[in-house]
Amino acid sequence: MRICSIEGCGKKHKGHGYCNKHWLRLRIHGDPTYKPPTIHSRIIRKVLSENQDPNVCWVWPGATNGIGYGMVGFNGKNMGAHRAVYRILVGPIPEGFTLDHLCRNPICVNPHHLEPVSMRDNILRGVSPAAKQARQTHCKRGHELTDRRRRGKRQCLLCVNELERERYKNDEAYREKEKASAIIRGQKRRRIKHEHSIGASQDRPS
Repeated sequence: MRICSIEGCGKKHKGHGYCNKHWLRLRIHGDPTYKPPTIHSRIIRKVLSENQDPNVCWVWPGATNGIGYGMVGFNGKNMGAHRAVYRILVGPIPEGFTLDHLCRNPICVNPHHLEPVSMRDNILRGVSPAAKQARQTHCKRGHELTDRRRRGKRQCLLCVNELERERYKNDEAYREKEKASAIIRGQKRRRIKHEHSIGASQDRPS
């Protein structure tokens, strides 16, 4: 059986003295020994072809997901482009950490704009309601918030005390109202009983 003429190949001959793989490389690239670039080199070439300044955002030119992050196939997995670029140019991301965009631009892949942080820190640095509440230092009335929590949220002691006073006041007013109503009901019962006793005495034979 005729085999490929490339040393060390040993595959079945396809045409022009080469196997199917080397014959296709000859047709497409003009060189049967052409080696396609690795995923690392392709990513770097795509990123650094227009970006060199570490102080500006490196906008990912490839595919993105629904929330604006660049996506790329890396080592057989589909992952964020910023994570792939960071792993190539800087090194592995510490276990249990994620990358925070210091520039707040999700499509940026500049490793100078990325910082490994815990997931909690990453969320609290964002713009979600939880992050905004965590950064809040005063209540809507201008009082300073404390670490005292109620239903998982920090509280303003002044507002809480005012609320408790209002509730107590309302409860006291309710009790006074109920007391007055009870007095009125008692007077009504006594009046009806008195009227019944008068009627009974009048009906009694003399």
